[in-house]
Amino acid sequence: MESKDLEEEVVAALPEDMRAGLNPSGLSWELVICVLTVALAAILLFLWRGFRSIRSRFYVGREKKLALELSGLIEEKCKILEKVNLVQKEFVEGSQISEATYANLERSKSELEDEIVFLEKELKEERSKHSEQDELMADISKKIQSLEDESKSLKSQVAEAKTTFRIFAINEERLKGAIKDALNE
Repeated sequence: MESKDLEEEVVAALPEDMRAGLNPSGLSWELVICVLTVALAAILLFLWRGFRSIRSRFYVGREKKLALELSGLIEEKCKILEKVNLVQKEFVEGSQISEATYANLERSKSELEDEIVFLEKELKEERSKHSEQDELMADISKKIQSLEDESKSLKSQVAEAKTTFRIFAINEERLKGAIKDALNE
C-alpha cells in the first residue's frame, strides 16, 4: 500500500498539465515523443558517422592505390629520362656517320623494298593457286558424289535386272513343265 501512497504523492507533486496526460503506464505522450526524437537523432548521428568512417576508409585505400601508381609512374619516367639521355649522347656521337654508311643503308633499304614487293607477288600467286586448287577440289568432290550416286543407281538397276531374270527363269521352268504336261496329255 505504501507504493500506491507514494505514487499518489508523486502525481500530486506534478504540475497540473503533466498529470492530465498520463496514461495507465504512467508515461506522458510528450515525454515519449521527446525520447523517440532524441533516439532517432542519435541513430541518425551514428549512421552518419559510420558512413563517413567507411567512406574515409575507402578514400584511404584509394589514396594508397593512387600513391602506388604514382610512384610506379615516377620510376618509369626516371627510366625513360635516363634512356633519352643515353640516346641523346649516342645521337651526338652517331651524327658523324660517314656518307658511305648512309649510301649502304639506302642501298640495303631499296633491296629490302624490292624483296618485299617480290614476296608480295609470290604471296598473291600462291593465294591464287590455292584458290584454284580449292575450286578444283570442290569440282572433283562434286563429280565423285555424282558418280557415287550413279553407281548406286546402276547397282539398284542391276539388282532389279537379276530379280527380273530370276522371275523369267522361274516362269520359263513353269512353261516348260506346262508344255511337257500338255504334251503328255
